[in-house]
Amino acid sequence: MTLDHIPDAPGRYRVTTTSGSIYVFDMVDRTVTRTPGPDSHPDFTDGQHLLLRIIQGQVGVSGFWTMQPEPEVAAVLEYLWQVTSPIVAIERIDGD
Repeated sequence: MTLDHIPDAPGRYRVTTTSGSIYVFDMVDRTVTRTPGPDSHPDFTDGQHLLLRIIQGQVGVSGFWTMQPEPEVAAVLEYLWQVTSPIVAIERIDGD
């Protein structure tokens, strides 16, 4: 199922950006997992993180959300943030 925004409803959603990066949002476990695309760069936000808040997550604009930092840096950082290249697709990936 193709969507125009990242829903807050339970489920798993694949978000693809213009750089080819893939973000998988698990709205039950409240996690987001980044896999860098061919036109992006590796980043400290790669891998899975606990999702705190989606600020912007619509097709056609850059995504922006905050995540919980790893325990070893949580004393220094209140949260991690992700700003993406423009989102080109959002798809539900469970229960299609």
